[in-house]
Amino acid sequence: MADFLKWEKEDGPRVEGTRDIDQSKVQAPGIVLLPDGGYRLYYTAVGPGRPFPNCQGYILSAFSEDGVNWERPNLGLVEYQGSKDNNIALLNAAGANVFEDARETDPARRYKSLFFELHGPDGTPNMGDGVSVAFSPDGVKWTKYEQNPVITRSSDSHTLFGWDDLHGKYVSYCRPSLHEGNKIRRIGRAVSDDFVNWTVPEDVLVPDDDDPPGMEFYGMPVFKYEDLYIGQLWAYQTPPEEPQIRFAGSIHVQLAGSRDGRVWERLGGRKPFIPNGPPGSIDHWETMTAQSPVVMGDELWFYYCGTASEHGFTGRGGPICLAKLRLDGFVSLDAGDETGTVVTKPFLCEGDLLKINASARNGMVGVAVLDESGTQHQGYSRQDCALFDGDAIKHQVTWREHSSLKELAGKIEMSDHFNSNNYLKIAYCGINNDTINYYLKRIKNFRYIETPNDEDYDYIIMTNRHSGKDQTCFDSYKGKDILFVKRNGLILSRIRQNTGS
Repeated sequence: MADFLKWEKEDGPRVEGTRDIDQSKVQAPGIVLLPDGGYRLYYTAVGPGRPFPNCQGYILSAFSEDGVNWERPNLGLVEYQGSKDNNIALLNAAGANVFEDARETDPARRYKSLFFELHGPDGTPNMGDGVSVAFSPDGVKWTKYEQNPVITRSSDSHTLFGWDDLHGKYVSYCRPSLHEGNKIRRIGRAVSDDFVNWTVPEDVLVPDDDDPPGMEFYGMPVFKYEDLYIGQLWAYQTPPEEPQIRFAGSIHVQLAGSRDGRVWERLGGRKPFIPNGPPGSIDHWETMTAQSPVVMGDELWFYYCGTASEHGFTGRGGPICLAKLRLDGFVSLDAGDETGTVVTKPFLCEGDLLKINASARNGMVGVAVLDESGTQHQGYSRQDCALFDGDAIKHQVTWREHSSLKELAGKIEMSDHFNSNNYLKIAYCGINNDTINYYLKRIKNFRYIETPNDEDYDYIIMTNRHSGKDQTCFDSYKGKDILFVKRNGLILSRIRQNTGS
């Protein structure tokens, strides 16, 4: 059961428009952690003093040491109404998507930004192809790419993921242009090898029959959380009776998840992830989140733009607000009034301690450790567990005779795997046979024969080296992992059972 009820919204806005320069809009926040500490916030604003009539707006910068209190420094970079005494970072730009690229070798391109330009300085429209890029050595002084725009057939609502290690590309999630015949707003994905040459956005998330009539997707900031891609889907509820293209309506955030950033699943029963405020509040009509949350101790801090007026109305842009969520608290499993049981997927125990993120103030949580057959390990049963009745992010689980999992860490059940009346066929890859024989002969009553890797085998012992098949050993030989050795997040060696797949 999804639980989105544990939000704590910081009272009042964090950044709001109080001056001529940003009185019309304060929205589309992006935030980066600075190398020397503190945070830099980027946001979009529009004031009446536009340098040319079709100027899209400005990207402005703010700084905070604690993420709560923000100051808007005078950057002295961009002239506005005859003065550079302002915090404008980029002129004629909307959508403050910024990230620090640790892979970049060119110091001038250390920070990268995607933004939207509806028209060029000469007034020439970009025809919906207005997504552009800019570079900065420090996140303060920016230079626009000379051949902007770079992403074609994309609308003004786009978000930057950054570099994706899984696919080895830069990734942006955008809204394909309505000028291309897409009358329903949707989420597209564009990729690039160099940040300037981008693919045409490919649809990855489109409203379906399970959505209410009039539902469209306005945008979706995406961030990586552990091994999962998390999408903050801006669900745009429009009046279905309006003729397309619809401009009125409200926006709330839903949750989506993906294993690869391409195939997405709607999560939490499609309920609002961050709840909009009550009527009359600063975030009643719209809630649009920043690129990614900030981890603050045991909390996740989500910055978002809230509006008190309906989409499609002039001056709807509201302040930038802050909502806090417990760490890993995207969704929860709730037992309710009945006893509930959760069995995890099998995994190899690497560490000594088992910690859980749980709220059990109205009940108790007990933990049992199971083997592959589902049998409770002796001494680690549910009955042996010290029951937890509190609320903690990292509660250490203990048992009557065990304060840790040390006895089970890396344990191989020899009876399950290696006991056999026959000789087991052992192969190896990335390691010499002398080393294999040295250790295998130390296992009591273990009978085996060596077999070439290309022939039938029962188990293969390997390190993460080249196999001679234009692949690593890990990629060349499939099967079920029985044991692995991991250091600093990197798997160094494996014992893998041949399952025939």
